[in-house]
Amino acid sequence: MKYIKNIFGLFVFSLMFVGCENETDIEKTKRLAEEGDAQAQYELALMFDMADGLPEYKDLAFQWCSKSAKQGHVEAQYYLGLKYANGNGATKDSKQAAEWFKKSAEQGLALAQTNLGVMYFRGEGVPEDEAQGLAWVKKAADQGFPEAQYKIGTGYRTGFALPMDRSEAVKWYQKAAKQGHIKAQYYLGELLANGQGVDEDYITSYAWMFLAKSANDEQAEKNIKILEREMSKEQLDEAKTLVAELQKQIFDKW
Repeated sequence: MKYIKNIFGLFVFSLMFVGCENETDIEKTKRLAEEGDAQAQYELALMFDMADGLPEYKDLAFQWCSKSAKQGHVEAQYYLGLKYANGNGATKDSKQAAEWFKKSAEQGLALAQTNLGVMYFRGEGVPEDEAQGLAWVKKAADQGFPEAQYKIGTGYRTGFALPMDRSEAVKWYQKAAKQGHIKAQYYLGELLANGQGVDEDYITSYAWMFLAKSANDEQAEKNIKILEREMSKEQLDEAKTLVAELQKQIFDKW
């Protein structure tokens, strides 16, 4: 079985050659990487990670990612942080993960800012510090990153790291929900159904819950059934029309 897995890994890796105009494209990437081009080094790291199957691939992915990150490549720095955080091609090391996330975050990458913020919240690799965590997550949220917007919304909904303010929670959940964030859609629907931070609105609540349910959120599915018992046929028809409108808005952004 190990032999078959390794052969499959080699097959996947070979597909990357097929996707190029000719075989020299991958050779060019490797040559540029060896010459010190940070973007090529990052791309080569991604290629080796995609070609899963051999332990050597993970090692090579880590090596090329490290070379790129040390040159200041913002995405490689984030990717290297992930490798340390997950033990992917490297020994798991939360301190190293936080250091590389911070380098990337300081260059403005929203993914890195969010992950660094979470590490400060949890005290993983850095001293626990809610204020620092919030500051980094807010930077990402202000860039429009949906996961960060969801976390800000949750902070306002629960009172974690932020004053409890359901109207602010609604505002931030809406931002994330409109970008297709499933949990934001669910909690926005819940706040609307309960009239928390906003006027009670079963129709809009149903629409957001339906979108979350469509992405296999089990709690949303249960709440949909409750709402259906409470709503009139006219309300349900209006809600279903709204579902279609929201789906179009979200898919158009993608």
